[in-house]
Parts: sequence; C-alpha cells; structure tokens
Amino acid sequence: MCIKVNALGPDSAGVTGALNSLTAPVSLFQDGFDASWELDLFGRVRRSVESVNAQTESAIENHNDALVSLEAEVAQTYSQLRGAQLLKRITLAEIDSGQQILNLTREQARVGLTSESDVQSATAQVGSLQAQLSQFDAQIVQAMNGLAVLTGSAPGALDAELEVPGAVPPVPPSVPIGLPSTSARRRPDIRRAESDLHAATAEIGVAVAQMYPDVSLTGNVGTRALEAKYLAHWSSLFWTVGPSISLPIFEGGALRANVRIAKAQAGEAALQYARRC
Repeated sequence: MCIKVNALGPDSAGVTGALNSLTAPVSLFQDGFDASWELDLFGRVRRSVESVNAQTESAIENHNDALVSLEAEVAQTYSQLRGAQLLKRITLAEIDSGQQILNLTREQARVGLTSESDVQSATAQVGSLQAQLSQFDAQIVQAMNGLAVLTGSAPGALDAELEVPGAVPPVPPSVPIGLPSTSARRRPDIRRAESDLHAATAEIGVAVAQMYPDVSLTGNVGTRALEAKYLAHWSSLFWTVGPSISLPIFEGGALRANVRIAKAQAGEAALQYARRC
C-alpha cells in the first residue's frame, strides 16, 4: 500500500494562491510633470544663450550676403543683356550704312570712277559687320536664360518680356560713401564675421564655466494609482523637490582642452573679421 504525503501541508492551496497574487502583473497609472531650474552661478547658461543668438545673427547675415550677391548678379546680367541688344542695334545700323556704301562703290566701279579693290573692301566691311550679329544674338540668349534662372524660372520663360530692346540702366551720378566704418557696417559679410566672432568669444565663457560645479533645483509632482479612476483623488498625489549638484572632478584635462580650443576658434574668427575689414 502506498501513501501520498503533501509536502506543503493542508493549506497548500491557499499558499499557492497568495504567491500567484504576489507575482501577478500590476498596472500602475501615473500622471504629472517635472521641472528643473539651473542656478547659473558661473554664467554658463547666459554665455550659451549669447552664443546661440550670435549664431542666429550670423545665419541671417549669411542669407543677406547671398541675397546681395544674387541682386548684383541679376543687375550685371540685365546690363549685359541691354548692352548686347544696343550693340546689335548699332551694328544693324552700320550694316545698313555699309550696304549703301557698297552699292555706291559698285556703281562707281561700273562707270570707272573707282577700282575693284574698293568694292572688295566695302564688301569685306559689310561681311565683317554681319558676322558680329551671331555673337550678339548668342549673348542676348545667354543673358535672357541667365536672368530666368536667377529669378527662379525655367530658361526661356522671360524671353517675351526681355526680347524687346530697352535702355541700359543708368549709373547713379554719385554714391554716398560716408565714414569708412559706416560703409563697412553695410556689408553683410562683415556683419556675419562680427557675429561669428561674438559667438566664438561667448563659447570661451561656456567652456570656462563648465570647469565649475553645476547646481540645479529639480522637482516633480503628479498622481499615481493602481486604477485610472483614482488618479484624481488627493490621496494619489506625490511630489519631490530638492537640489542637485554636478562636480567635474575627473574631467579636468578635457575641460581645459575645450577652453584652449574655444580660444583658438575665437582667434580664427578674429582673423577672419580683420581680413574682411
């Protein structure tokens, strides 16, 4: 006869149920927010904001510099177009006059008042003028296509507006120069170089401030419950608040190298600014 013995005893079912309830997955609902405020004791944040603002100004001036270059290219191409059209019109007038001279020379040669060499010379003069027309036509087409591309259109899109000859834009009689320093401030590339120098010097302050402790105040607040319907209950509220400090103990060599790099970049920006001025 065999006798089975339960090692867990008579309450094994209850113990198993308790263990299962402890190991069962639990859903935890949480809602809230956290915030952190850095005590800018050594100016790292202020210098970082200053650097970012200077970089933004540099990007704006870079855009202005590109815009000035585009406007100058459009003005130059338009002047070349009108100049080529004017030269073509002058050449056509010279061809007409040369053709009249050629006809008169031929008539004189027919009656013996001039030699055949004069006829050949007049013919060569007219042929030379006619050969220049193709060159002017190529310049006109190239300038019209260039203006279309510079204004963001497809080549040939402005032919209907530009093929009618117009006057060459007049040059202003005088350009107000003013003080040299004032004239330099008008140039976007100089203003961009100045902003780059400003950003580089601000980065030196950031690199120096990183060598000192970083102190912050952090806190969070919210509600936490096992069921979502209890999140609005006051008893589910939790909050924490306290300071935190970061000490750059084992990064001294890297931080000092960052300072040297920032100073070298500031020196490079200063040279670029001086070269443009």
